[in-house]
Amino acid sequence: MDANEFRDLGHEVVELLSNYLDHIEEKRVFPDVEPRTLHAFFSQSLPENPSPPQDVLAELEQKLLPYCTHVGHPGYMGLITPSPNPIGVIADFICSALNQNIGVYTIGPAGVAMERRTVRWLTDLVGYGPEAGGNLTSGGMMANFIGLKLARDWASRDRAQQDGLQERVAVYASEERHVSVDKAVDAVGLGRTALRALPTDAEFRVRLDALEAAIAEDHKRGVRPMCIVAIFGTTNTGAVDSIRQLRRMRRMFPRSLRISLPTFSTFTS
Repeated sequence: MDANEFRDLGHEVVELLSNYLDHIEEKRVFPDVEPRTLHAFFSQSLPENPSPPQDVLAELEQKLLPYCTHVGHPGYMGLITPSPNPIGVIADFICSALNQNIGVYTIGPAGVAMERRTVRWLTDLVGYGPEAGGNLTSGGMMANFIGLKLARDWASRDRAQQDGLQERVAVYASEERHVSVDKAVDAVGLGRTALRALPTDAEFRVRLDALEAAIAEDHKRGVRPMCIVAIFGTTNTGAVDSIRQLRRMRRMFPRSLRISLPTFSTFTS
């Protein structure tokens, strides 16, 4: 496809999506369609030859757009998938066209610089110092995985990357946590029994007394506390744990129990 074909097709796509968004309020948020209908739409064999882009667009207009969950509808209440912002659609379009790899500076220098600045803004917003850093991920589940992996490495003084875990450790989180925390505990090699699911108070925040008791009990049993998972907006209720108090938890312990626990926050709503 040359630049002129790209330009013409791009205009067709923008026109198609603009019309869709113009009339989205006339649609049901959740389409009333039987699975067998959609199965019949997409039951053809694997194509052996390419199709003209206009034919593909026409098929999408007939078989996809009417039967989407219309997350841009004003009656859509969010769930986990947010309503799209048109400027975000355009941003995704630009990202796809440039397709930068920001894993290494030399193959995506401007993209790397933009990510670093965005992370700097986020750390400033939450009050972290200049030594704080991070990276942008594909979503909250991967962010939780990275957080657990870093906590594991911290707890093992970076030996777990080479030798695996050589001691029993524990992770502390609210019973209102997202399931991705459980999966991350599993995936980084701790085993799900390492997760301490703690009760919440009347506002669905993790109870600090329960956390203190769980850490003390693990200390007696020879289990090393590895990290506290704080929650910024639970999936079910949007509750936010007492983040500042969680970060100060080590001060609530007798000197013999004091430990330096990493705390990371998960956004799940």
